[in-house]
Amino acid sequence: MFTSGIFRIFKRSNESVRMKILLVDDHTILLDGVKSLLSGEEDLQVVGQAGSAEAALEFLKKQDVDLIIT
Repeated sequence: MFTSGIFRIFKRSNESVRMKILLVDDHTILLDGVKSLLSGEEDLQVVGQAGSAEAALEFLKKQDVDLIIT
């Protein structure tokens, strides 16, 4: 659904690649809702959630991501 156009740039030939996503927002209910929506997409993987920009920066020191959704 979401990945039809955007995700094609991350695929290489027959290789299956999952886009790693970090969700950032100070509203837990929003984070949970977006994570729930994205969990149905096989090419997307939510690798982390952060409640603030500071927490997101700390997360990014330890983990690489392809996309940050705020």
